[in-house]
Amino acid sequence: MGMTLLAEKCSYANLPQIDDAVKLLAFDKWARGKRFKTLALRTGKAGLAKVLKFWCFKTATNFQWQHIEEEARSIYLPRQLYQSMPHLAQACTSLVRHLLQGWFLRGVGLKK
Repeated sequence: MGMTLLAEKCSYANLPQIDDAVKLLAFDKWARGKRFKTLALRTGKAGLAKVLKFWCFKTATNFQWQHIEEEARSIYLPRQLYQSMPHLAQACTSLVRHLLQGWFLRGVGLKK
């Protein structure tokens, strides 16, 4: 079964910064033991650039950031429709979706 709508809205994993944090941790692990003169970054994410600049400061590496404009994210049409619905209709839709997901899974894993 999926998470409830409340749990989904409160999930820290849905924050856009989580992606950047995971990338930074992976980069840091990869970069250990390697020497760099300069780290060049091309992104529109100022927060990511700020963190990498600090990483470069700690590791005595030069930092160059080229700010590029990010493309606007296109929102999936069903998501747009759902978000434009009144809250009561969203709640009913979520309930039906939740019930249908559970309906198809009924009896799965039960021994007869």
